[in-house]
Amino acid sequence: MTEHEEYESQLVTLLRCPQCGGTLTPVQAEANMYSEARCVECGAPYRCIEGIWRMLTTEQREQYRSFLQGYPALRQREGWEREEAYYLALPDVPPGDPTAFVWSIRRRSLSVLDQLLAKEANESVDRWALDLGAGNGWLARHLSRRGYRVIALDLTLGGLDSLSGARLYIEHDNTWLGRVQASMSRLPLANSAFSLCTISAALHYADTEQTLREVYRVLAPDGLLVISDSPVYGSAQAGAAMAAEREARIAALLPGGSPRLPGGQNFLVETELLEQMQHIGFGTQVIPIERTLGSLKRSLLRAIKPGRREEARFPVIVGRKRRA
Repeated sequence: MTEHEEYESQLVTLLRCPQCGGTLTPVQAEANMYSEARCVECGAPYRCIEGIWRMLTTEQREQYRSFLQGYPALRQREGWEREEAYYLALPDVPPGDPTAFVWSIRRRSLSVLDQLLAKEANESVDRWALDLGAGNGWLARHLSRRGYRVIALDLTLGGLDSLSGARLYIEHDNTWLGRVQASMSRLPLANSAFSLCTISAALHYADTEQTLREVYRVLAPDGLLVISDSPVYGSAQAGAAMAAEREARIAALLPGGSPRLPGGQNFLVETELLEQMQHIGFGTQVIPIERTLGSLKRSLLRAIKPGRREEARFPVIVGRKRRA
């Protein structure tokens, strides 16, 4: 058995039925890789197609139908679907690229993440990481390079700008990334299985509290949650105003408006998020990524224009699962 086959076999042992929570047993293999597994409790079958475990229930597929159809279309119209070289270079993009500002934020967040990981215990060779809302898998690739066995989880498939596109990193780097199509708010994964969970540019789309509860469940004691690249506000009013502005822009691109997940509001309120995390059982830390000049600019703008809407911040928010 190759190393990649071994990791894929271990992934199956971590999967759980999203309907009843039962463990899965492989029932079919192709070319020494599992292609189907079945729940030992309720008998529900789940398939691995093109390297991606499809772990949505029939009910969830219907629930997320509009998002699954609308979000990839929106990303394409916003110019996110690019050539292979673009994805292989991430998080670096050429100066002047339309996405340069977004990736400048993500590079600073990534630097903070690297500092956090440098402080983590490295004695275990079996560290598993979970990258939620993984998109094309650029962050999952980064974690893999730092010695983690990584599961990239997302809802959307199709094209390089989705979970399907992570095959590019697997083939280019000759590495292994587990890929799972599933809901962040109902993780089909075993309890206490992961030492690290990252959520980059994704938590604001989801049911925040339910997702945090699921992350807490699958993290091992003392496990680390790192939330980054989501727009964070001091008040719900400011976030709602931003969301309304964004909705108006999207309406011009996509008939029917912005695709949304149940429970998602497209922004986070810092105090609410921290209260949710602490109530669930996380120890919390907020790490700003703004440069001093950026903070000064915000203060000056608020002083000059008191009625100006609060701008989004993008701090790195860290949660540590407390030991019992």
